[in-house]
Amino acid sequence: MDGLACYDNKRLATFLANSKVLINLLPLTAQTENILNRRLFCQLPRGAYLMNLARRRHLVEQDLIPMFRQRAIIRCVIRRFSSRTVT
Repeated sequence: MDGLACYDNKRLATFLANSKVLINLLPLTAQTENILNRRLFCQLPRGAYLMNLARRRHLVEQDLIPMFRQRAIIRCVIRRFSSRTVT
């Protein structure tokens, strides 16, 4: 399709560095569990937006909170946190 780019794991860093908005719709597999983690967040441009519309087990919650505090990620939409209280 014109205007559509596809990236594999080898080019993930390039993709992330150019992604102001990251929307996760991946299926939950052994390879994608905990994929939304500090390492991935640090590859996004500062001030990125994150939407995790897939399974919550993709997200490492402890890694997301510091990214908010540092303003590395400024907005996120998730289905729900695994714990009741997030500080």
